[in-house]
Amino acid sequence: MISNVRIFGLLLGSLIFLSTSCALFQKAETSDGSDYRDRQFEDFSDKDERTPLQKADLVAKGADVAAWYDTESFNVEEYADPRLDIPAPPPAVDVSDYKPPWYIEREEKQLARFEIVDYSMQFLGLPYVWGGKKPETGFDCSGFTAYVMDRFNVKISPASRLQSKEGEPIKIRQALAGDLIFFGKNGKVSHVAMVTENGEKGLHVIHSTNRGVVVDNIDKSSYWKPRVMFARRVLE
Repeated sequence: MISNVRIFGLLLGSLIFLSTSCALFQKAETSDGSDYRDRQFEDFSDKDERTPLQKADLVAKGADVAAWYDTESFNVEEYADPRLDIPAPPPAVDVSDYKPPWYIEREEKQLARFEIVDYSMQFLGLPYVWGGKKPETGFDCSGFTAYVMDRFNVKISPASRLQSKEGEPIKIRQALAGDLIFFGKNGKVSHVAMVTENGEKGLHVIHSTNRGVVVDNIDKSSYWKPRVMFARRVLE
């Protein structure tokens, strides 16, 4: 009987001890008087007065990790540790207007072609003169094309028969402004003109004819269209 009482007493004492220990542990406070459970997931809010260096130390130690990934308030400069001396990333480069060198070169060549055509237009209406090579006297067909090209440092012969062998051959549908179109019959070149436009509206040329220097749409000319022979390119 006494043995049972002692056993019961020991059990009761153990229960009381465990109950008291748990109560004390749950009321445990940190050194600043706040409950540890209130600090476990604390983040960097606006009321946080810690310096960026202190925050960096906490992050480095694994504390307050949630603050580092706060997408609403994340700021690289604010959380960067100045002691690391990490350089700032370079500014973004605007490439929206970037053009590769080959594209710029092509644009410059196209611009040069239009400049040549624009220059030739000032001679519209000048009279045709056989063998003429200057605006003061008037032009024949090859004298006109040779004079215009010479103003842009492109040297070609003043004779249409020789011009037809200069430069490189191209298909007529590939002819661009500034290219040359040759006309004739039975394989014999008798006339040359310079392209001003070649597209859906037709093949337009400027040339010196018996009507003087004029612009014609070859596709709509019953005289010139059947006499077209080939095209050549003397411009780069």
